[in-house]
Amino acid sequence: MYPLLLYSLTSFALLLHLSFLFFQTKSSTLSEKEISALELKTNWLSNLASLSTLTGLLGTVIGIYQSFESMKAFKQASIEIFAEGIGTALITTIAGLIIALFSQLGYYIFTSILDYHSSKNNSN
Repeated sequence: MYPLLLYSLTSFALLLHLSFLFFQTKSSTLSEKEISALELKTNWLSNLASLSTLTGLLGTVIGIYQSFESMKAFKQASIEIFAEGIGTALITTIAGLIIALFSQLGYYIFTSILDYHSSKNNSN
């Protein structure tokens, strides 16, 4: 869960930073240099979405593995033993997907804004 916490904080900070940069821009057009710099930062949102999804999936696999190991240690297959590991697995999956959802949504929003500014620069 610690990597997911790191990804969520990084994604949130990056979303705030990009929002500040976009709304701080007083001109209606951005230069090509500014667009390139913002694109590099915006791409990190997509990377964070991928990383959080995969980390959540890894947490799921680890949780299921721990459930089977617990059943093996107790030499008993019961739903009570299995449910604890599955609960942990589902929490990491949910956290990873929520982080990915907001990161990817931010990526699409900022990419469309950059595309708008880029097309505006190309038409001039």
